[in-house]
Amino acid sequence: MRRFPTYDELHRTVRAVARAHPARVELSEVGKSRGGRDIFLASVGKGRKNVLVLGGPHANEPTGFLTVIHLAHLAAKHPEFAEGLDVTWHFVPCMDPDAMRLGEGWYGAPRTIRNYYGRFYRPAFVHQPEWSFPVDGGFDRPLPETRALMSIIDDLRPNLVYTLHSADFTGHQFMVTDAVPELVSGVEHAMARRGLPVHTAPSDGGTPTVGRTATVAEYYQLLSMRFTLSLRTGGMLLQLLEGAGANGENAVRNWFDFRCAQMRHHFPGRALDLRELTALQMEVGLAAARCL
Repeated sequence: MRRFPTYDELHRTVRAVARAHPARVELSEVGKSRGGRDIFLASVGKGRKNVLVLGGPHANEPTGFLTVIHLAHLAAKHPEFAEGLDVTWHFVPCMDPDAMRLGEGWYGAPRTIRNYYGRFYRPAFVHQPEWSFPVDGGFDRPLPETRALMSIIDDLRPNLVYTLHSADFTGHQFMVTDAVPELVSGVEHAMARRGLPVHTAPSDGGTPTVGRTATVAEYYQLLSMRFTLSLRTGGMLLQLLEGAGANGENAVRNWFDFRCAQMRHHFPGRALDLRELTALQMEVGLAAARCL
């Protein structure tokens, strides 16, 4: 696909992958959006370690939709990328279906500033599923989409959660919950091989980024938030703290977030086409899975 998929195209394509590999791909509905749209999970492989891949955390960051399609197809067609890593891949193609539907107007248009901001949609902060996990002191009314993610996390107890963000005009950023030197070096190598810049300034309220890891405690300290934290859960934007799971359990062992720049203009260095962007997110996700 030479452009970002629409909501209908994304789900139609993931279902086609499942139909083509019925013995390896299982689809299950895990919830409904506020607008009544399905939120479903595509599970690929039979490994012992669960990797949860979250597409579409924000409607204006659609690169991850392509990554979900291609990574799911890769794992379904080539068992060495699933059982060969002792991994079962679990994909939520889109975390916020309603926002995706409202924001898809520019997906097929040239990636220009005018097209992007002229058709831009991103819900208000309190209406973003990634930001409404229940924590002590706030976020006490999780959205239906958030509750669906909470139930997935409680059921899977994933070894790794990989959120597929994009950035508009910065370089590339990555954050991990724990110090994993081989992952950091692997991502930096992937950048260097492509001649890509790595964003070196803090992002999202001052969160430390490249060349080291950012703990959840550091993240909340920078935002002047005071919560009881577990240092082995959490991540860049989605906070999985004690009590965040639907069953009140700490269910995630590693959180990894990677952002790649998706716009063609004001990009420090060369701009990537969609194939390269998708390949980069896939390579980083596979590198993280190999570190489990």
